[in-house]
Amino acid sequence: MIRHEPNVPKPKARMKMSFVTRFASIRTATFPICIFLAVSGCAKKEEAVKVDAGPKVIPVTVSKLETKPIERKIDVVGSLRGWESFELGTKKGGRVLKIHHDIGDRVNPGELLLEIDPIDARLSLIQAERNLQAELARLGLKSMPSMPEAFDINTVPSVVQAKVQLDRASQNLTRQRAISQRGAGSVQELQDFENDFKNAEAGLESARVSASAILAGAQVSAAALDVAKQTMADLKVVAPQPKTLPPNGDKFQYAITARKISEGQIIRDGDPVAELVIEDPLKYLAKVPERYSNQVKIGQDLNLRVAAYDDRVFSGKVTRVNPSVDAVSRTFQIEAIIPNASNELRPGGFAKADVVIDRKGSGIVVPVEAVVRTVGVTKVFLVTDAPESPSKKAVKEIQVSIETEGAGWMEIKGNLPSDGEVVTTGQSQLADGSPIRIKTPEESAPAKSAEAPSVAAAPPASANAAAQPPTATTANAEASGSGR
Repeated sequence: MIRHEPNVPKPKARMKMSFVTRFASIRTATFPICIFLAVSGCAKKEEAVKVDAGPKVIPVTVSKLETKPIERKIDVVGSLRGWESFELGTKKGGRVLKIHHDIGDRVNPGELLLEIDPIDARLSLIQAERNLQAELARLGLKSMPSMPEAFDINTVPSVVQAKVQLDRASQNLTRQRAISQRGAGSVQELQDFENDFKNAEAGLESARVSASAILAGAQVSAAALDVAKQTMADLKVVAPQPKTLPPNGDKFQYAITARKISEGQIIRDGDPVAELVIEDPLKYLAKVPERYSNQVKIGQDLNLRVAAYDDRVFSGKVTRVNPSVDAVSRTFQIEAIIPNASNELRPGGFAKADVVIDRKGSGIVVPVEAVVRTVGVTKVFLVTDAPESPSKKAVKEIQVSIETEGAGWMEIKGNLPSDGEVVTTGQSQLADGSPIRIKTPEESAPAKSAEAPSVAAAPPASANAAAQPPTATTANAEASGSGR
């Protein structure tokens, strides 16, 4: 008996056929979707290209260019110095007996600062006085003549005595010669009288020489007495009187800034005892870049500021300009005198200042926010007519240099018209030729908070800067044109 089995495909063939059939069905189903997505993407890309085809109009705020008179200034930094500042020393050493003033005290010239024990100097003074008195006694004087070189030594007692003896010997000799002429008397007697006369002459000359020597000795003793007196005076250290007085004349004081000795300390000749400084007026020393050497002059005004009084301006004048430029820093030093009657400024302090080099010039002034500094380039965006339509606005990028900078404003220099407008906000989105739309005042005003009470809005910074007169302001001579 023959068995007939049904024609059933093998498992592998069935699986292969199932995979092919499934892939064909998936491809058939997804093909329309891919076509739809491709068409849709192309449509969106074309739409985006159409949107981006035109340049974006940037809303901005602007401010007018203004030409105003300006004080041209050079910013400098430096240090304050006293009119005179020095270390005071003592001429004579010894034991410090008493200190009369300390750090912070203000003293007048000639005022006593400290005393050194005078016992040894006092004994030397007494000895010098006694020696002088002895010499004067031998001369028959009670005090030293005011002009010793004009003193007549013939008035000295010993000289007067010798002169009397000479006169007597002369009379005796004259009388003996008369007797000898009459034939009376001996030759021996005449010779004796002649010898007596010669001895009297020699005695007078000797008395005069002795008197001159005594006078010279008295002068030496007088000088020794003066030395002893000066030594006594030197043991009292006083504030000195300067030879060159400050501009305010003799109405000045010293301030003690350091004390270097203590009571009871033994000091030597010349040891420093204190540091003194004249506070009024002060000297201001600063260095200026050499490119301004032809602009800084003696007599120019200088405005000074210190951190302790940030709201104050101290005025002074340039009094000295160093004609030499430092080869290392390429700067030259200036000196200005700053009045300091109230002692508000401190010697040795740091100070910023500006030197007014010109008050007659004028320049173009813009608000600070109109100036853009990027990668070492300083520029502004000038409002111009758009090329395609004069009714529309665009911007022109113009590189400038900053000449003077003040509170809320800058003086700039570049290829700018005398009048025009520059962009003050929105510069980060601008490039040369970008189209712009100038905001209305309502758009420019800051939005009011719903919770805050209604108050008057403050004017924009550009308006304040334009309203301020560009005077009494500073320009940084070092940072001009540099990145902010």
